[in-house]
Amino acid sequence: KNESISYVELKNAVISLSAELKQLSINKGDFVAIHMPNSIDMVVSILAVLNCGAVVVPINIDIPVKQVARILSESEVKVALHNRNFNHNFGNSTAYCVDYRNLYKENYSESDLFCHTFDDLAYCIFTSGSSGIPKGVLLTYKGILNHIKAKVDLLKLCSESCLCLSFNIGFVASIWQILTPIMLGATLYIYDNDLIKKPYQFFEQLGRDEINVVSMIPQSLYAYISYIGSRHQKLPLPKMKQIILTGEKVDKVVVEKFYENYDHITLINAYGQSECSDDTFHYEIPQNFGDGDIPIGRPIPNIEYLILDENLNEASNGEKGVLYIGGVCLAQSYLNNQQLTNEKFVDISGEFFYRTGDIVKLDQNNDVVCFGR
Repeated sequence: KNESISYVELKNAVISLSAELKQLSINKGDFVAIHMPNSIDMVVSILAVLNCGAVVVPINIDIPVKQVARILSESEVKVALHNRNFNHNFGNSTAYCVDYRNLYKENYSESDLFCHTFDDLAYCIFTSGSSGIPKGVLLTYKGILNHIKAKVDLLKLCSESCLCLSFNIGFVASIWQILTPIMLGATLYIYDNDLIKKPYQFFEQLGRDEINVVSMIPQSLYAYISYIGSRHQKLPLPKMKQIILTGEKVDKVVVEKFYENYDHITLINAYGQSECSDDTFHYEIPQNFGDGDIPIGRPIPNIEYLILDENLNEASNGEKGVLYIGGVCLAQSYLNNQQLTNEKFVDISGEFFYRTGDIVKLDQNNDVVCFGR
């Protein structure tokens, strides 16, 4: 909307909120919930929790009250951060209202900054997956940072880039969207949920803000293409370079229609799970893509994968099997659920792999194609 914050102001607000959290006895490894709409307050809160060495528990404001209560209870959240626009009953957790405009610590020292290791926990993100029951996934810095580095390299991002937050914080893809531009010193535009749900208005805003890269579910792109194919004017989007499609299977017909209208924008099919710190495969969809299913492509750096049959033997080249993913991306475990952790994170020849449950195969170009669960 009409609010903005500089990096100097951001750092001061984060350091100040970190001090407030420490006053509330938040220490390394403690769980802190963030339950607020997409906003500057939310970004300040995430960075402050991480700066304390604590673990971010992001909660989507749209989920039912019972589900919020379950997340707070299961993760034993000590403090729940909210802002002036969204309050809630947080049960036994201490509620703290964040207003970045009232957070300012002019004189800070290096002792105010927390030093992390790659194996430290950063996030506990709750995902229902296929079960419909929220389960906490414990993500470490190494998985998150490896994913961010892969995005920076793939998209050729730099301090001049303009990126945006186009998901709510309950979705794992919000992590790289928030942290990547801040790590680069780039510009981050924050969009609220109401705008994101209106495809044509959303694309209008992307154009006004001169966004270079946006991530969305394919359904949003489909809706926009339908609008400009019927009753709305095509938007120019001259600064847009890439659109990342994630969370759903990509329809080849919509890709073709998009490229008919925008030959200067590259569509990227991204595949991943919360258990693997988000995307582990990328595929840049060519404009002349032929027949068949659009692949999920090839793994990002420091990722291993196996395609195995039901007996955990490697599938023959070109044969279908279940996709297993390993490497630095793997979550530490599920929260308070060792049985599920043992079921999903399996030891294969001395290395752990996450069993995705997705049926895949290698195509003739050595790209992985996913056929669903």
